[in-house]
Amino acid sequence: MKTKPSIMVLSALAILSLGITPAMAQQPVHLWSHGFGGTSWDQGTSIAVDADGNVIIAGSFQGTMNLGGGNLTSAGDRDIFLAQFGPGGAHQWSKSFGGTGYDEATAVAVDPAGYVLVTGRFENTINFGGGALISAGGPDIFLARFGPTGGHNWSKRFGSTGWDEGLALVADISGGAIMAGAFEGAVQFGNTSSLYSAGGQDIFVARYSASGSPHWAQSFGGTASDRAEALAMDSAGDIIVTGIFAGTVDFGGGGLVSSGYDAFVAKYTATSHQWSQRFGNTGDDIGTAVATDGDNNVVVAGSFQTSIDLGGGAIWDNGGGDIFFAGFNGAGVHQWSQGLGGSSVDEAHSLVCDPYGGILLTGYFWDITNFGGDDLASAGYADVFLARFTSSGAHQWSTSFGSTGYDYGLGVALSGVGKVHTTGMFQGAVDFGGGVLTSAGSSDIFVARYGPEPAAPFISSIEDIGNDQGRLVKVRFVRSGFDVAFSSTSIVSYELYRRDDPAPAFQWGPHDRSLRADGWTFVGSVPAHAEPSYGIDAPTIGDSTISLGDYYSTFFVRAAAAAAGTFYDSAPDSGYSIDNLAPGVPAGLAYNTGTLTWDESRAEDFDYFTVYGANTQVFGAATVVDYCVAPTMDITAAGCVFYFVTATDFSGNEGAAAMINTASGVGGTPKDYVLSVSAYPNPFNPSTTVRYTLPARGRVTVAVYDARGARVATLVDADQDAGAYTERWDGRDGAGRTMSSGVYFVRVDHPAGTKAYKMVLLK
Repeated sequence: MKTKPSIMVLSALAILSLGITPAMAQQPVHLWSHGFGGTSWDQGTSIAVDADGNVIIAGSFQGTMNLGGGNLTSAGDRDIFLAQFGPGGAHQWSKSFGGTGYDEATAVAVDPAGYVLVTGRFENTINFGGGALISAGGPDIFLARFGPTGGHNWSKRFGSTGWDEGLALVADISGGAIMAGAFEGAVQFGNTSSLYSAGGQDIFVARYSASGSPHWAQSFGGTASDRAEALAMDSAGDIIVTGIFAGTVDFGGGGLVSSGYDAFVAKYTATSHQWSQRFGNTGDDIGTAVATDGDNNVVVAGSFQTSIDLGGGAIWDNGGGDIFFAGFNGAGVHQWSQGLGGSSVDEAHSLVCDPYGGILLTGYFWDITNFGGDDLASAGYADVFLARFTSSGAHQWSTSFGSTGYDYGLGVALSGVGKVHTTGMFQGAVDFGGGVLTSAGSSDIFVARYGPEPAAPFISSIEDIGNDQGRLVKVRFVRSGFDVAFSSTSIVSYELYRRDDPAPAFQWGPHDRSLRADGWTFVGSVPAHAEPSYGIDAPTIGDSTISLGDYYSTFFVRAAAAAAGTFYDSAPDSGYSIDNLAPGVPAGLAYNTGTLTWDESRAEDFDYFTVYGANTQVFGAATVVDYCVAPTMDITAAGCVFYFVTATDFSGNEGAAAMINTASGVGGTPKDYVLSVSAYPNPFNPSTTVRYTLPARGRVTVAVYDARGARVATLVDADQDAGAYTERWDGRDGAGRTMSSGVYFVRVDHPAGTKAYKMVLLK
């Protein structure tokens, strides 16, 4: 009977990342806030953040105001403004556009290259920098694109003699735009034929390339007024739209019939309808905000009156109209839903999903309300709220800002490292966390930035460093909230400490967070440069092995400030290292009258040998004969012609095989060492083992790519001999962030060529 040496299966969690959730669950830390305005009505309507952390806001104003770059003066009733601020809040550029009528920017977006897109409506004549645009009658839709420094790229108008307006906008990864809103009459969106509304206003969705060329446009509507209020795009490029409709409207999946004015949510691929749903009662119900998370779940918010059923049963308002808030999976199946609000009017205006599994929501409320934590009480009439929930809708924190007047939160956006940005309008005196801002007139614009993490850094992942003999991990951490430009507290460096007393050999989880003050050793540091995150290679106390189990080392990160004695410590976190290098090919393999012999392994962490047999020189066709520790085996009963011997270490790394032909007594290299790659299990969750073979020694890169071709993680980048190798991918990217469900490819690049293999991560 074949008896494999006893092993203990390693935990699937090779990386423990406990720092994210506790930090993100705390109240936001104010980083900066600004107020801008003149003596009239001014408001920030929409906000976006580019890849460098620059903040772009758009909205409308009347009269004269200064956003930091000099006075802007409206030409007529209300004009459009567009402005960009650096990560530290410094003004970078600002512009205004408008004519003698009422002009308003309603949505702004930014593409991966930093190009800014803006939409809204205008009356009469407007010039965004590319020549005059003239409305056809009533308000017309505009769509404009600007470069990263504010230079005009292109601008377009669309409209009829009726009321037309762009209300929602997203930028795709290629720099194109998807725009939605409402129109009346006949409107040509740049394609060959016009769209016609069926009654009052109808919904439109249109897509354009980075150069402004039209891709397609669609309309949906009935005999009443219907509007798209918000858009989102998921990681697959699918489009989700929400808004309001009345009567009967077919969004592509059959007619939906409203009970009054109802909210809708619909999802589309680039070419077809996927699903659509309606929600509402006899009151006025409207979807005002939508977003998707890393797993392509859909989160929607809006307002409802009396009651609404989003798929989980009826939700009743508390009076005056409340907020509905719900999550659906990518197929449109209800996951959770709830109502938010007090006895007066409460409205949600914008939401975004953060990379840590949270949802940020902003809007306004009157009187007293509760989002799941402590009661919030408005200081006057309407106050701004900002709240964070988990991906399942559970409350984490909520806060409010306001004066004795009317204050509205109208937009929320995130930077790549989870900083929260919000804009809207305020009256009177409001403290957004950095001191009181006072409006200059009827209402002013506000823009504010908050850090989701406290002053202390937090460890985001502890990963084993591949292709080594162990005893090293990469500790990655997110910076201190003070490690930003123009911070009041200057962070100069980060120091990494390891707990000295060793963990037990069978420590199956992280250490207690309540650790004594002594017993820590300094193991490395990195200077602070206002980077979003950092990494330090750190020595561990010992390696995890298959025979001994997970052997954890515990670390914490200290952010050291310029002021002597001022520092901020992360919570401790734990991870383990493993030996990734397999033993060499067993040497001296020989056959003599039914017995194989070979040399002892020189690997210090050698565990056992495996003998395989086959009647062909192809190693892939071989099956296990037996396992042994001594370098000899009686193979009389096996009855094979070719035999292969490998060595495996305590970490489970199996080396390349030696081969012998018992008929001739001649050894050699197995013939199946051609370039190949595969993965098992597949589909997988949470990890899979990548197996690849190399035909000759050379530089090899093994990397994981997403469906768009972007590199997600590098598993190997080293010189390797001919042979078979395995590497584990734990479903995380190079920064230690968990990837969403979807299709991925593992690719092997070698001087002999390139091979790729499709993998599916299912959660």
